[in-house]
Amino acid sequence: MRTHVLFSLLALSTLATAQFTSGFETWNDTLPEGWGGQKTNIGLINIEQVSLNPHGGVFAVRLINDTVTNKRLTTQPLQLDSGTTYLYNFWVRGHGEVHVSMFDERSAPGGIATYSTYVVIADDVVWQPITASILCTHSSAIGEFIIGVRNTAGPEHLVIDDVNITDGSSDIVGTDAFDALNVFPNPATDVLNIALGRAAGRTDYELTDALGRITSSGIISSDRAIIDTRSYAPGIYTLGLRGTKGSKYLQVLVK
Repeated sequence: MRTHVLFSLLALSTLATAQFTSGFETWNDTLPEGWGGQKTNIGLINIEQVSLNPHGGVFAVRLINDTVTNKRLTTQPLQLDSGTTYLYNFWVRGHGEVHVSMFDERSAPGGIATYSTYVVIADDVVWQPITASILCTHSSAIGEFIIGVRNTAGPEHLVIDDVNITDGSSDIVGTDAFDALNVFPNPATDVLNIALGRAAGRTDYELTDALGRITSSGIISSDRAIIDTRSYAPGIYTLGLRGTKGSKYLQVLVK
């Protein structure tokens, strides 16, 4: 399986200050390093190290919760800043439902923000990118980022890898900056053209196949790029764009 994340941490660092990153490569006994904050309520027995088919590196984490009640895995305490929108990017495979939130000591029950919408995952092999954003409303020196799961099913339940959480206040997926984006032809045969429109500027792009493997990556320094797709196997690919004016993910069909 590939050893890259959708956008390498090095590339991300040029675009936004990373607040939290985890590839689940280092474990302390039964917990991955950086995880297991006070708001974690999923049992340790339901947190497993996974070495088969990780998204990147050597390990991933499996979360098991076959009940309809949400269970949380949270980070260790971090400084969270009021007014900041935090952008969550990570990869998931397996069967179950996943969403995100944060603990920032707000006045809501438990000090926890309203969760993002659940995403239903239904493939044990193919990795799916997840992106969501949560607004921090209360500065906290003991804040925690949260990943919640429910209705997981074996054998894989939900396997998560390559978590990257950044200050995304000006970098929200699907922002209007990409309203003039043109990716053509779609379906593609020989080439895929990317025209950024008014989102023109330095933009990192990656095209990944259905197994999460990078087939092409680079930097668009002006307003357009051309990807040669003649050697690509037919199928559905995910194009990820991330720049100073926003982020966008979309699917591309190669015939």
